[in-house]
Amino acid sequence: MADFMFARASSVPGTGHSDKVLSGLFGPQFLLIDRRAQNVFVHALAGVAVVDSAVLASSTSEVTGYATHFSYALGGGTELTLHGPFAVRFTGDYQRTKFVNSRLVSVPQNNLRVSAGLVVRFGSR
Repeated sequence: MADFMFARASSVPGTGHSDKVLSGLFGPQFLLIDRRAQNVFVHALAGVAVVDSAVLASSTSEVTGYATHFSYALGGGTELTLHGPFAVRFTGDYQRTKFVNSRLVSVPQNNLRVSAGLVVRFGSR
């Protein structure tokens, strides 16, 4: 399975800089329930996360830049068949990343990700 995520915040408090996070994770996905109308799955993904942001170094100065670090996610979800090749997928997972804080030290960051999407299946099921 491949998972790509992009998130953007319009401004980092106290700076004139926006915040952008991009991650690319890959790994296995296992079906726990495989029925025609519903699938339930779990996944374990690993890859990298990149943040482009700013941190306040002092009350009058900021440091901008980007950092790339190892990231992983553990989670699962369900896929419900709507009609024919169409389904809807609900996914949730815990993602661990590591970014720089205001003292310019790399610190872990824990994220809960929840998503929903439309699935179009190609080929026979």
